[in-house]
Amino acid sequence: EHHTGYAIDLGDAGFPQWDTQEAFETTPAFQWLQSNAARFGFELSFPRNNPQGVNYEPWHWRFVGDRHSLETFYKR
Repeated sequence: EHHTGYAIDLGDAGFPQWDTQEAFETTPAFQWLQSNAARFGFELSFPRNNPQGVNYEPWHWRFVGDRHSLETFYKR
């Protein structure tokens, strides 16, 4: 997804050792993302049991806040 320009990996400065680990889901940054990311047009790219079969990545988020990004990720 990064090649589209719409995906980003996020971390928590207070817990940098968990930035690319499942434990990132226990950080304040992840909790904030869960509560607020949609307001800014972001969604978790690969939640548990995602239809793409990609490993769960709580640090990996994608922008879906405009028509082009939605068409990129939700083509029929």
